[in-house]
Amino acid sequence: MDIKAEVLMRNMPDDTLLENVEYVLSRAAAEWLDLDHHPQDLEVRVNTNVPLLGQALNTIEKGVDLRPPQKAPIYAISDLHMGDGGPRDNFSYYGLREKYLMSFLDFVEENNGQLVICGDLFELWQSNISKVLTKRIWLLDRLARMQAIYILGNHDADLRYFLGQPGWLTHPFFERMCNGCHLNLGGKSFEFIHGHEADPYCVSDTPGLGRITAIYSGLAEDRNGGPMFDEYTTVEQKVIGPLERVVSVLNWFRGKPDRFTEINRNLRDLLVSDVLICGHTHHPGRIAGWHYNCGTWAEETNSFLCIQRDGTVGAFDWKNNQAIPNDSELPI
Repeated sequence: MDIKAEVLMRNMPDDTLLENVEYVLSRAAAEWLDLDHHPQDLEVRVNTNVPLLGQALNTIEKGVDLRPPQKAPIYAISDLHMGDGGPRDNFSYYGLREKYLMSFLDFVEENNGQLVICGDLFELWQSNISKVLTKRIWLLDRLARMQAIYILGNHDADLRYFLGQPGWLTHPFFERMCNGCHLNLGGKSFEFIHGHEADPYCVSDTPGLGRITAIYSGLAEDRNGGPMFDEYTTVEQKVIGPLERVVSVLNWFRGKPDRFTEINRNLRDLLVSDVLICGHTHHPGRIAGWHYNCGTWAEETNSFLCIQRDGTVGAFDWKNNQAIPNDSELPI
């Protein structure tokens, strides 16, 4: 059976995702073993020799075809932090953001692109899950039609336990929900994750410092009646900003870099592919040619990445319904 599996894998296109490799092998195994039950009942795993990220590669439901059309670009966004429309909802505060997002989705469809959402689509650390999902059903409908890939982040990690549980999240959008995915483009291997895996304050399931400060920020936003103190300053900046400065000072005394530089270095240590695509820090840009950050749609500037089929990657801001190049270099 090993020989047959190797032949199957060698004959697959270069851009076949790991999840689809496993699906093909599970169907073949069912035929080889002459099983009566459905091949999806089989546990088929491909050894990727990846200690951390490899756990994320096996989470997309088998049988979902995530390969974009032959010449279509891939667009990656992250960190929308959509809430329930209340005072804690940064996405809803800027009244035109939904309009901007819809125009961006039009842009993706016009270019026949594949959309990947690299985590924190929802803000579940500060909002009730049922309120958030019912508030955003219009978006789920559209993203499902677009067959968008949805990678979970730390702020929507509560949905992770629904992975592989049929019938719990029945909306078709969640059929492409995962912890991460892999794709080969232009002779390069790409990993798509959220990025909190490299952040010691947000990686754990337990309510660590990241989640605790987010909850406190939500309480402060409730008292303020919204996420903004004034035109330029968010409540979250007032709450989390001093904490991040304290962490940076402590890191300086310990001979370590500031928090965001530390996260980027941790991402470099986790790198198992040619290019790592993620979000989490809300800082769009790149590091050399191996790391690209999607930025965020929960602050003043909305950003995204475009990955061409030849493997080239560009960071952009979405302003006035146009893609504006963003050449920011991230700290390392």
